Amino acid sequence: MRRLPLVLAVLLFAAPLEAGAAKRDFIKALIAVQPFSPVPGVPPATTADVLLDGLNANVLEPYESFWLVEVHVDDAATLTQRGHAFAVEVRLHEDFDFIFLQGRLDARDGSGTLPPGESADPPYAAGVKGMWVLQFMGPVKTEWHAAVEAEGVTLVQPLAYNAYIAAATNETMQRVAAMRFVQWHTQMHRFLKPAIEAPPAGSYFNACVILATTDQTPAAIARLASASRVPIEVRPFSDEEVQIFGVFRAEELEVILAQPLVWGIAPGYHDANVADVPSTSFVALVVIAAALAAAAVVRLSAS
Repeated sequence: MRRLPLVLAVLLFAAPLEAGAAKRDFIKALIAVQPFSPVPGVPPATTADVLLDGLNANVLEPYESFWLVEVHVDDAATLTQRGHAFAVEVRLHEDFDFIFLQGRLDARDGSGTLPPGESADPPYAAGVKGMWVLQFMGPVKTEWHAAVEAEGVTLVQPLAYNAYIAAATNETMQRVAAMRFVQWHTQMHRFLKPAIEAPPAGSYFNACVILATTDQTPAAIARLASASRVPIEVRPFSDEEVQIFGVFRAEELEVILAQPLVWGIAPGYHDANVADVPSTSFVALVVIAAALAAAAVVRLSAS
C-alpha cells in the first residue's frame, strides 16, 4: 500500500473514532490579563468580564498572563473590536482545535479526507498499551501533564496544537478523556503514523521503527527482532521513546505499523539488499531484544 505524502494526507474521522469535546460553532481566544481603572460606582472587573459581557462566550481557564476563552463565531469579531477599544490584547485561536499529524485533524468534528484504501484499526484489546493522539483544551499546564501521567499515560511527543502522541491502554485513556481539560483523543491508527513509502512487493526496506517506552515494549521489540533480516539495534531515544533499527520484508510494513506501541517508521541505515541473508535465530534475537529493552525499563524505573 503506497503511503501518501504528508501534505496530501488530510484525514476523515468516521464512526470508529472518538468525537471531540470542542464546540463546532465556537472559536477559542486568549485575552490578556491586565488591570482596569476602576469606574466610580462599578466594582473592579477582569478583562475577561468586560470583553465577554453580553457575548455568547465562556471562560475556560485562567493563566498567569491570559484567559483562555471560547466565543461563538458570530461574536468573534465583536470580541476583537472590544479588545481594540479597551487596548486589551485579544488573539483568536481557531488553531487550538487543530492537530497537525499526517495532515490536519479538527477536534470539533474530526473532519478531513480519509486516504484512499485506508480504514480504522480495531480497538486495542483490554490491558494492551497502544498509541493515541491526545489534545488538551489550551496551552498545557504542568498540573494537566502530571494528572494524565498519574493515570498511567506516557506522553511521548508533543504535537501542534496543545496535543501529544501518547501511550496508554484503552481503559486508561477513557478515564483521562473524562478530565475537564482534555479536549479530544483518538486511537493512533496506521494512517496516522508517519512512515516511509511502501517498498515494492518482494523487496526489503531498512527502517528505524519508533516505539513508546512502556512495560510492554520488550514484547514489541521481540516481535520486531523476529521479523528483521539482520540483528536489530535498540537505541533509547528518550525516557519515553525507543528506536529499533533493522531490515524487513516489504510485506511487513503494514504489519509493523499495526503494532500498538509503534508510532512511526523512518528510514534506517542498513543495506536493504539482503535477500540472500538468512534471518538470525529467532531465539537469539528475542534474548538480545528483551535484554536491551529490560535495561531501558530499569533506567526508567530508576529515574
